[in-house]
Amino acid sequence: MRLLLSLLLLGSLAFAQGPAPDYSKLSAKELEVRADAFRSQKDTAAALQLYNRAIAKDRKNAVLYNKVGMALLSQGQYEPARRSFEKATKLNKQYPEAINNLAVIYYQRKDYRKAIQLYRKAIAMKPDSASFHLNLGSAYFDDKKMEAAMNEYSQALRLDPDVFDRSSAFGISAKVARPQDRAIYAYMMARLYARANDVEHCLAQLRRAMENGYTNINDVYQNKEFAVVRQDPRFAELMQAAPVAVP
Repeated sequence: MRLLLSLLLLGSLAFAQGPAPDYSKLSAKELEVRADAFRSQKDTAAALQLYNRAIAKDRKNAVLYNKVGMALLSQGQYEPARRSFEKATKLNKQYPEAINNLAVIYYQRKDYRKAIQLYRKAIAMKPDSASFHLNLGSAYFDDKKMEAAMNEYSQALRLDPDVFDRSSAFGISAKVARPQDRAIYAYMMARLYARANDVEHCLAQLRRAMENGYTNINDVYQNKEFAVVRQDPRFAELMQAAPVAVP
């Protein structure tokens, strides 16, 4: 009886799911659209399968190779991702997104010189991309080129005032491991928000810098960038409270 019920259940499930789709009859574009849907649902394996089927039908499609690279990158498969991004850039030498993504590979490998070179190349093609400037700023920051990082972060903020909020889960603030580096990064962000007269974000970053033990916090009293922030009563309260560095 149990066996009969199990067979009936399996049969009903198969009927509900319907026959497996025949992907061989779909065009490269149709396969790409379905793969995009799988990738948005975090089903990277299924997405890769369909992207590769699409490539088999359209081998000179740079966009498909870029999407394969992005899917592989999300799995941490950096070398296969690098090859896919390089293929995309060879097929389309004016493809800033693929060049930016290739730069990410070198950034992850801590080859900041190569990453910076590629990020700058992408920006030359698409100078109004806030995320490209943010990425370049991150590479400069990790390469200890702080003023260059400030300039790129400033450009990113000018192009998109919310760029740091959107990238907080994946940006440099999530990657900086050492407290002293987190402190420097937070103080840098405070300077950027101060330049933009964004007192709310500036104070939040100053607090973060202090909690991470930023040693030159008293520079805020002399630095002209903080002139507007110093007029806010919350600034005096923050400095008087002097948040203790978190070990």
